Amino acid sequence: PDGQTEPKVSVPLSRLKAVFFVRDFEGRRGMPEPNGRPASPAGRRVSLAFADGEAVLGTTTSSDNDPLGLYVSPLDPGTNNVTLFVPRGSVVHAEFS
Repeated sequence: PDGQTEPKVSVPLSRLKAVFFVRDFEGRRGMPEPNGRPASPAGRRVSLAFADGEAVLGTTTSSDNDPLGLYVSPLDPGTNNVTLFVPRGSVVHAEFS
């Protein structure tokens, strides 16, 4: 409510690939996500593939049958991504272990 008065944009969940919560906006562009050990061992390991060919490896405590999506913590503790919210419809393949 006390934010900037710029126009707001609503984006339907069906149009999102993911919401990336990042450490900074510079990022590690072009760097692949490593296959290392989880920064946070909580949850099950998950591998997600998107239609654009990007893949994300991480852990999740979300249910794999949640109709909206799931939260994923990246495996690499050094990645710029802190956590991700991944809408169910943006994933073309998911593997839980």
